[in-house]
Amino acid sequence: MRDLKEKIDNANSVAVLVPDDTSDEILLAAFAIRKAGGEKVFIVGGEESVRSSWHALFEDEALAPKDFAVSIDTSRFPIEELRYEKQGEKLVVFFTSYNPITKSSFAFEQMLPESDLVVAIGFLNEDEAKKTLASRLRNTNGQEFFFLKKGGTPPQPAGVSSLPLLSRLLARARTEKELNTFWSFLAPSDFTKTNTAPTAIFPMTSVIAALAGLPRFVVVLWQGSPKESVGGLIYSKDARALSVLSSKLGVVPKSDYFLIPDFNSFTEAELEARKLLKTTL
Repeated sequence: MRDLKEKIDNANSVAVLVPDDTSDEILLAAFAIRKAGGEKVFIVGGEESVRSSWHALFEDEALAPKDFAVSIDTSRFPIEELRYEKQGEKLVVFFTSYNPITKSSFAFEQMLPESDLVVAIGFLNEDEAKKTLASRLRNTNGQEFFFLKKGGTPPQPAGVSSLPLLSRLLARARTEKELNTFWSFLAPSDFTKTNTAPTAIFPMTSVIAALAGLPRFVVVLWQGSPKESVGGLIYSKDARALSVLSSKLGVVPKSDYFLIPDFNSFTEAELEARKLLKTTL
């Protein structure tokens, strides 16, 4: 993945191309590239999946901005002057011509911005990816194309041992602005379906925070199996706040997070974690 990182670093604009029916794992890989590359990286495809499953977590700007164009064939309909003006809430475009112009004279197009690097993820083969690319981007000439084979290793952040578990954690998340806290809740089925255990969450804490936009706190609550109590952790890069919170529970932080005591239910665990966090306001 070092080659890919270097290409992204050297590019001015990067399009991450994913299928419209993409999976959570592929979407997460695309967002990881977006977070690593910054605002010059945008995601093309999977828009409905993004908005329905990930809207609460990721900003709309991660999706590719679209250009909406009105075009006219000037060889058939010569235009003498073009201007526009704002009329209240309307933007009105004027075409001045000596020839009659009707609605059918115009064509309406939706185009995506140009990019000098395209990273394709989740396609069956390179031909399928390039065909999708040609139908979506305005100009594909001169672009560098980087294809990641389906079934290969998607680009994932260091420390993530289970991308499916991280996907589930992010999809079940919400951000609370008042406490500047990212919350996520994992049920027993999340661990059985990903063949993991709660311990897989521990090395992911900094990655979760980065993908969530670096909130002050990250709280993850989980139940490993139906017979187990609810456990959890609180993560923060604010060392002072972390020390204060952990001391109230009589525990020692493990680097940038600490484990909270077990509770009988998610409701009880969330209420107690919320009380604890409010002491830092």
